[in-house]
Amino acid sequence: MKARFSLLCVLVWLVFAPATFASEISIRPFLIDLTMVPRESVSETIVLTNEYPARKAILYATVNEISVGIDGEVNEFMSPVMTDRTNTVTSWVEISRGRIELPAGETKEIPLSVKIHPFAEPGEYHVFIGFAETKKSDTAEQMALAGDVDGVIVKIT
Repeated sequence: MKARFSLLCVLVWLVFAPATFASEISIRPFLIDLTMVPRESVSETIVLTNEYPARKAILYATVNEISVGIDGEVNEFMSPVMTDRTNTVTSWVEISRGRIELPAGETKEIPLSVKIHPFAEPGEYHVFIGFAETKKSDTAEQMALAGDVDGVIVKIT
């Protein structure tokens, strides 16, 4: 009887332990700190690693201007067409917004490009590039605005 109970406990642990100990998606680097001038462009790479042992992850990238301070608030994304590009950091950042499929245990490099507007206003700008694990791109933006995604902070001076 004890042997059967022990065997049952081991089997239950083997089935549920991977889900319990599974980590999330690793995103590197945490911070990209850039000092740039108008008309300058820079290419960077963001590395995503799926640390789930047996599950494919589906991610979507979001780009949101953030205010750095006590609240760490994520501002709503504004379309570059509707903004003054001289001081809107989100219009300077280019990253694929398409579906990112990341098989279990694999790593992908995501290219990031920053191109400063020719008439950019001097200052310090911050943008949050979030990676939401979801099956719909619409949901990704909502998750980012709610602060429910991990990502990279880009500081541009």
